[in-house]
Amino acid sequence: LAGSLSALGISAEVVDTVSAPADVVILLDALQADATEAVAFSAFSAAKAQGSDPATVFVTVQNTGGDFGLSGSPRATTGGLAGLVKTAAQEWTKSSCRAIDIDTGGMSADEVAQCILSEVMQGGTELEVAYPNGGERHTLVSVKEALTDAPLDLGDNAFIVVSGGARGVTASTVIAL
Repeated sequence: LAGSLSALGISAEVVDTVSAPADVVILLDALQADATEAVAFSAFSAAKAQGSDPATVFVTVQNTGGDFGLSGSPRATTGGLAGLVKTAAQEWTKSSCRAIDIDTGGMSADEVAQCILSEVMQGGTELEVAYPNGGERHTLVSVKEALTDAPLDLGDNAFIVVSGGARGVTASTVIAL
Protein backbone atom coordinates (compact mmCIF):
# COMPACT_ATOMS: atom_id res chain seq x y z
CA LEU A 1 0.00 0.00 0.00
CA ALA A 2 2.83 2.40 0.88
CA GLY A 3 4.46 1.64 -2.48
CA SER A 4 1.20 2.31 -4.34
CA LEU A 5 0.76 5.62 -2.53
CA SER A 6 4.37 6.60 -3.25
CA ALA A 7 3.83 5.79 -6.94
CA LEU A 8 1.08 8.43 -6.89
CA GLY A 9 3.46 10.97 -5.36
CA ILE A 10 1.96 10.63 -1.88
CA SER A 11 4.47 10.33 0.93
CA ALA A 12 3.72 7.21 2.96
CA GLU A 13 5.57 5.75 5.91
CA VAL A 14 5.07 2.31 7.43
CA VAL A 15 5.23 2.46 11.23
CA ASP A 16 4.53 -0.02 14.01
CA THR A 17 2.91 2.59 16.25
CA VAL A 18 1.18 5.90 15.58
CA SER A 19 2.55 8.13 18.30
CA ALA A 20 1.89 11.61 16.91
CA PRO A 21 -0.79 13.25 14.78
CA ALA A 22 -0.63 12.38 11.09
CA ASP A 23 -2.52 13.63 8.04
CA VAL A 24 -3.65 10.12 7.12
CA VAL A 25 -3.70 7.01 9.27
CA ILE A 26 -4.50 3.65 7.66
CA LEU A 27 -4.40 0.81 10.17
CA LEU A 28 -3.70 -2.58 8.59
CA ASP A 29 -2.91 -4.78 11.62
CA ALA A 30 -6.34 -6.45 11.50
CA LEU A 31 -5.51 -7.96 8.11
CA GLN A 32 -2.97 -10.28 9.74
CA ALA A 33 -4.05 -13.90 9.99
CA ASP A 34 -3.21 -13.95 13.70
CA ALA A 35 -4.93 -10.64 14.55
CA THR A 36 -6.33 -10.58 18.09
CA GLU A 37 -8.19 -8.12 20.26
CA ALA A 38 -4.82 -6.43 20.86
CA VAL A 39 -5.32 -4.87 17.42
CA ALA A 40 -8.28 -2.91 18.80
CA PHE A 41 -6.17 -1.55 21.64
CA SER A 42 -3.46 -0.55 19.17
CA ALA A 43 -6.06 1.20 16.99
CA PHE A 44 -7.44 3.03 20.03
CA SER A 45 -3.91 4.22 20.88
CA ALA A 46 -3.47 5.42 17.29
CA ALA A 47 -6.75 7.32 17.53
CA LYS A 48 -5.70 8.92 20.82
CA ALA A 49 -2.42 10.03 19.22
CA GLN A 50 -4.44 12.02 16.68
CA GLY A 51 -5.81 14.35 19.36
CA SER A 52 -9.32 15.54 20.17
CA ASP A 53 -10.51 16.84 16.77
CA PRO A 54 -7.86 16.33 14.10
CA ALA A 55 -8.17 17.29 10.46
CA THR A 56 -7.20 13.85 9.26
CA VAL A 57 -8.18 10.71 7.41
CA PHE A 58 -8.53 7.75 9.79
CA VAL A 59 -9.08 4.31 8.26
CA THR A 60 -9.14 0.82 9.72
CA VAL A 61 -8.89 -2.24 7.50
CA GLN A 62 -9.85 -5.71 8.65
CA ASN A 63 -10.55 -9.15 7.27
CA THR A 64 -13.68 -10.45 8.97
CA GLY A 65 -15.31 -11.96 5.91
CA GLY A 66 -16.09 -8.80 4.01
CA ASP A 67 -19.25 -8.29 6.10
CA PHE A 68 -17.82 -7.06 9.43
CA GLY A 69 -18.24 -10.52 10.93
CA LEU A 70 -22.01 -10.63 10.44
CA SER A 71 -21.76 -14.12 8.95
CA GLY A 72 -19.86 -15.40 11.99
CA SER A 73 -16.23 -14.89 11.04
CA PRO A 74 -13.82 -16.64 13.41
CA ARG A 75 -11.76 -13.43 13.24
CA ALA A 76 -14.45 -11.36 14.95
CA THR A 77 -12.00 -10.30 17.69
CA THR A 78 -11.13 -7.33 15.47
CA GLY A 79 -14.77 -6.42 14.91
CA GLY A 80 -14.62 -3.51 17.37
CA LEU A 81 -12.61 -1.46 14.90
CA ALA A 82 -15.77 -0.36 13.09
CA GLY A 83 -17.15 0.89 16.41
CA LEU A 84 -13.97 2.88 16.99
CA VAL A 85 -14.33 4.44 13.53
CA LYS A 86 -17.99 5.32 14.12
CA THR A 87 -17.10 6.92 17.47
CA ALA A 88 -14.22 8.88 15.94
CA ALA A 89 -16.51 10.08 13.14
CA GLN A 90 -18.95 11.43 15.74
CA GLU A 91 -16.27 13.15 17.80
CA TRP A 92 -13.91 14.38 15.08
CA THR A 93 -15.89 16.90 13.07
CA LYS A 94 -12.96 17.74 10.77
CA SER A 95 -11.96 14.16 9.97
CA SER A 96 -12.87 11.61 7.35
CA CYS A 97 -13.20 8.20 8.97
CA ARG A 98 -13.83 4.80 7.41
CA ALA A 99 -13.82 1.13 8.40
CA ILE A 100 -13.05 -1.26 5.55
CA ASP A 101 -13.60 -5.03 5.71
CA ILE A 102 -12.00 -7.02 2.90
CA ASP A 103 -12.35 -10.77 2.55
CA THR A 104 -8.77 -11.27 1.37
CA GLY A 105 -9.12 -14.97 0.60
CA GLY A 106 -7.59 -15.66 -2.79
CA MET A 107 -6.27 -12.10 -3.17
CA SER A 108 -2.61 -11.19 -3.51
CA ALA A 109 -1.10 -8.49 -1.30
CA ASP A 110 -1.03 -6.17 -4.33
CA GLU A 111 -4.74 -6.78 -5.01
CA VAL A 112 -5.59 -6.02 -1.37
CA ALA A 113 -3.47 -2.85 -1.53
CA GLN A 114 -5.22 -1.73 -4.72
CA CYS A 115 -8.62 -2.32 -3.14
CA ILE A 116 -7.65 -0.19 -0.12
CA LEU A 117 -6.08 2.48 -2.31
CA SER A 118 -9.18 2.69 -4.48
CA GLU A 119 -11.42 3.02 -1.43
CA VAL A 120 -9.28 5.69 0.22
CA MET A 121 -8.74 7.70 -2.95
CA GLN A 122 -12.11 7.32 -4.70
CA GLY A 123 -14.58 5.80 -2.22
CA GLY A 124 -17.70 7.50 -0.99
CA THR A 125 -18.48 8.97 2.40
CA GLU A 126 -19.85 5.83 4.07
CA LEU A 127 -18.34 4.86 7.41
CA GLU A 128 -18.41 1.11 6.82
CA VAL A 129 -17.43 -0.42 3.49
CA ALA A 130 -17.21 -4.15 2.85
CA TYR A 131 -15.67 -6.20 0.07
CA PRO A 132 -16.92 -9.78 0.37
CA ASN A 133 -14.85 -12.32 -1.56
CA GLY A 134 -12.52 -9.46 -2.48
CA GLY A 135 -15.13 -8.29 -4.93
CA GLU A 136 -17.96 -5.83 -5.23
CA ARG A 137 -18.17 -2.88 -2.84
CA HIS A 138 -20.96 -3.02 -0.25
CA THR A 139 -21.84 -0.56 2.48
CA LEU A 140 -23.44 -0.99 5.86
CA VAL A 141 -25.76 1.69 7.12
CA SER A 142 -26.67 2.18 10.77
CA VAL A 143 -30.37 2.74 11.27
CA LYS A 144 -31.69 4.76 14.17
CA GLU A 145 -34.56 3.00 15.91
CA ALA A 146 -36.88 4.63 18.42
CA LEU A 147 -37.02 3.17 21.88
CA THR A 148 -40.26 1.40 22.62
CA ASP A 149 -42.34 1.87 25.72
CA ALA A 150 -43.18 -1.82 25.85
CA PRO A 151 -42.82 -3.10 29.41
CA LEU A 152 -40.16 -5.69 30.13
CA ASP A 153 -41.13 -8.61 32.31
CA LEU A 154 -37.85 -9.16 34.11
CA GLY A 155 -39.21 -10.95 37.16
CA ASP A 156 -38.74 -10.16 40.84
CA ASN A 157 -35.08 -11.18 41.08
CA ALA A 158 -33.78 -9.70 37.84
CA PHE A 159 -30.17 -8.57 37.78
CA ILE A 160 -29.07 -6.20 35.02
CA VAL A 161 -25.48 -5.34 34.12
CA VAL A 162 -25.03 -2.12 32.17
CA SER A 163 -21.77 -1.38 30.44
CA GLY A 164 -20.77 1.73 28.58
CA GLY A 165 -19.90 5.35 29.04
CA ALA A 166 -23.21 6.29 30.73
CA ARG A 167 -23.86 8.80 27.99
CA GLY A 168 -25.52 8.47 24.63
CA VAL A 169 -27.07 5.10 23.90
CA THR A 170 -26.20 3.60 27.30
CA ALA A 171 -27.95 6.34 29.25
CA SER A 172 -30.95 6.38 26.90
CA THR A 173 -31.34 2.64 27.22
CA VAL A 174 -31.09 2.56 31.01
CA ILE A 175 -33.47 5.50 31.40
CA ALA A 176 -35.98 3.77 29.14
CA LEU A 177 -35.52 0.52 31.04
